[in-house]
Amino acid sequence: MTEQPIVKFNAAYPEIKDIGNDLKSLKNDIGSLGTHIKNDGMQDLSDASSEAYGSMKKWGQKVEEQIKTQPMQSLAIAFVGGLAISLLMARR
Repeated sequence: MTEQPIVKFNAAYPEIKDIGNDLKSLKNDIGSLGTHIKNDGMQDLSDASSEAYGSMKKWGQKVEEQIKTQPMQSLAIAFVGGLAISLLMARR
């Protein structure tokens, strides 16, 4: 087939070229939106992991202080906890 009917169609309806340009623009905008969403998600993930790390660090410091102030109680708790876990694992 020849290109001539398409050229006549485009000449008869100039809006088709505008629609094509709009579709290209929409494609670019969707790509930009996807990039922004990805970057925002990565930032949120980074913030959440930093917050979790800070919480775990504080918890670790509290546990360390508890062990230093009451070593015998901490040893007893660790022993009982280990015993309970080993009993639970043995039942599987």
